[in-house]
Amino acid sequence: MAYVNHLPTKWAPIGEVELRRLITVSRAARRSQKLGAATGVPPMSLIRMFGPRGNPQAKNLFNVIGYLQKQARVHLHVAQR
Repeated sequence: MAYVNHLPTKWAPIGEVELRRLITVSRAARRSQKLGAATGVPPMSLIRMFGPRGNPQAKNLFNVIGYLQKQARVHLHVAQR
């Protein structure tokens, strides 16, 4: 079991699932800093945008997709059936 100091003077035990979630959020925050700088979208907006209740504007979504395409060196396109 891991311990996280969430209050100044108290330590509270947390489970492995919660610890993994904290690590995931921490990594996402670091990545959103870089992505935000590259796309001009504030990092907290990116986190909200791709969250469970996110509703990104098309401009922001396409900026992110364009950046990811350049990083991965791929080109995505939409084809008609």
